[in-house]
Amino acid sequence: MESLIELDVHHAVGIFRVETQSGTAYVVSRAIVSDAWWVKRLPGPDAEPLWLDLGGPIARLECRVGESARFDTEAGSSSIELWAVSSPVMSIRQMPGELNMADTAFVRTYGGLNWDGSSDGGVEYAAAVDRARRASAAAQPVTVKALGEILHVTGASFAWRTNGDLALIMNTPQPDLAKSDGVPMTPWAWLAEHHDPSAVLDLLENDVEW
Repeated sequence: MESLIELDVHHAVGIFRVETQSGTAYVVSRAIVSDAWWVKRLPGPDAEPLWLDLGGPIARLECRVGESARFDTEAGSSSIELWAVSSPVMSIRQMPGELNMADTAFVRTYGGLNWDGSSDGGVEYAAAVDRARRASAAAQPVTVKALGEILHVTGASFAWRTNGDLALIMNTPQPDLAKSDGVPMTPWAWLAEHHDPSAVLDLLENDVEW
C-alpha cells in the first residue's frame, strides 16, 4: 500500500486507511473528485462511541501525518453540524488497485481489514468481499422461476444463468442501480423501493459472467 504524508482532499480519489496514535482508525473513501468524502471510524481500545462509527459523508476533511485529523458535516435546514477531531495521525495508506462497486460497498459497510502492511491488501479485500457476497447470496437463494415471477416475465431471457449466479447478482450493489446520491443498490433493495424492475431484468440478461 502507498503511504502518504497528507491526504489531498481536493484531488485524491480511492479508499484510504488512516491510523492514529490512540489506536483508532478511519476508512476514508470517494470514487470521483466531485463526490463527498465518506468516512467510517473504527474505534480503538477504550474509545467512546462517536457518530462517525456508523459511517457517512463528510463536508470538510483535514488529514496529515503528525497532526490531528478533522471531520465535519455540513449543517442543513433539518440537521446540525457535526464535527470530530482525532488523535495525531500516524499513517495514511491508500488501498492498492481499483475497487468495483461491490468492493466499495463492502468497505463502507465493514470498515475494511486490519492490514499490517506485509501482505497484498487488494487480495485480502477481494477475498473478503467475495466471502461476504457469497454468504449474502446463500442466505437469500433464488431460482429463475421465482425471479421471473417477481419481475413478471417468464425468465427465459436469463434462464442460462445458474441459481448461484442469480443470487450473487441480486445481492451485489450495482452501478446501474444507483440512488439519487450515486450510491449503488442491490437489485433486491432496488425492487423493495419500487424502482423500475426493467433495470434489474437488463442486468440479468446481460452476458457478463459472475
